[in-house]
Amino acid sequence: MNWVQLAFGIIKEAVTTDQGREVINNVRSSVRRDAPEPAAPVVDVRALLAEQRTEIDKNLETIVQMLNAQNEQFLRAIRRLQIWNAALTTGLLIALLLKLSGYF
Repeated sequence: MNWVQLAFGIIKEAVTTDQGREVINNVRSSVRRDAPEPAAPVVDVRALLAEQRTEIDKNLETIVQMLNAQNEQFLRAIRRLQIWNAALTTGLLIALLLKLSGYF
């Protein structure tokens, strides 16, 4: 006797008993009761994408404003440094000329 015949024999005996029929009916009814879940509500993808793009544009505008403000601060600092460097260079040249002229 092979395993397949043995398995069919056990199933056949189970079907002939009341408990076996009850188990089979429960399995069949549970399969019928498990209806597919209702579909998720339809979402307007285009509206969601448009909203996301609006949010991204707003964030980018904020970043651009912050970068422009920072750039202005850097430009002012560079101008101050250039003026300071010019003043120091002028002072150094004057001290050098005075030294060469024998004033000190």
